[in-house]
Amino acid sequence: MAQVIFSALVSSMTGKMNGSFFRKGNGGTNLVIATTKMTKADSGRGNLEKAQNNLSEMARSWRGITAPERNAWMLGAQALTYYNKAGQPYTPSGYTYYCKANLNLLAITEPMITLPSIAQITDDVAKWNFTLTVGTPFEIDFAGGAGFTDSVQVFASYPQSAGVTRPMGGYKLLTTIVAGSALPYSLVSWYTLAFGFMPTSGIIFCQVKLCVPTSGVTSQPNFTSVEAQ
Repeated sequence: MAQVIFSALVSSMTGKMNGSFFRKGNGGTNLVIATTKMTKADSGRGNLEKAQNNLSEMARSWRGITAPERNAWMLGAQALTYYNKAGQPYTPSGYTYYCKANLNLLAITEPMITLPSIAQITDDVAKWNFTLTVGTPFEIDFAGGAGFTDSVQVFASYPQSAGVTRPMGGYKLLTTIVAGSALPYSLVSWYTLAFGFMPTSGIIFCQVKLCVPTSGVTSQPNFTSVEAQ
């Protein structure tokens, strides 16, 4: 299994962050898995390299912010509760809080922030719905009224056979939809780019996760599935 060992600055980091898993090792903190699933060697190496570069950028930027800014992250972290992979609660360090917020912002191509923000999710993640009918676009739409304010990360699986209850091979990120985008939003080109074709049969498992573009706060993912018909 591929591992990336980081400097002492991230030695306290364990558990899951921005889809990557970290664990303690003899040489410090090891990046064990990058993103939810690594189903192909090439994509796995690419995800691992991207995660390594992002963490290196976090370490550099943390050193570059001012002492009062670092103190703000440390004070803000004291009011937070995170959960590790085993479901055990813990209070994050200021650095972990900083990394989590800014890695989430990088994932939706928003600029990094130097001070923590209390801005929270305002949209209902469960009101994002998918439609997939052969002959019409594979689309996502929002049933929450006029407009939406949170950025939306859309994930999908390879088409599965009837009767499958969870995606074999996990999910791939298709795209991020930002506030102001026209709805319904076509996913055909993004799905084709990710998987090489648009299926005419089978079940596609879908996942939506919201992110506040000013704070990096994310929602719990909402899972659903659609069947081409």
